[in-house]
Amino acid sequence: MTQTYVQFQDEARDKVVAIFPGTMEDDPQPLDAYPVQGMLDGSDELVLNYLNPPITPEMELANNTATRNSLLSIATLAINPLQDAVDLDDATDADIALLKKWKQYRVAVNRADLNLPNVIWPVPPV
Repeated sequence: MTQTYVQFQDEARDKVVAIFPGTMEDDPQPLDAYPVQGMLDGSDELVLNYLNPPITPEMELANNTATRNSLLSIATLAINPLQDAVDLDDATDADIALLKKWKQYRVAVNRADLNLPNVIWPVPPV
């Protein structure tokens, strides 16, 4: 396995806060040149958690909020011309039915619980 040159958060050495390129052979700087440096296997859980940090509830909420806002925008873009046709008494029966489906979809998207780790988003009308 490849050894990875790392810096730990503190003396507990239970969290990696930086990874340096190269190996000790490439950069023969002593491990004690800076505080709490060391070598770990590249597949060590501490290294992997640094490279791919776990998603926090705050990150999940932000992602879900962005997805919701995007879906609401898409729905609004579909609804507006259909609503215009209704307002101008130019809508077909198919337009009216599709408008209702898009509005129901938009309401369902808006009601999604954004705090869930895996939001199940409604399917848009076709």
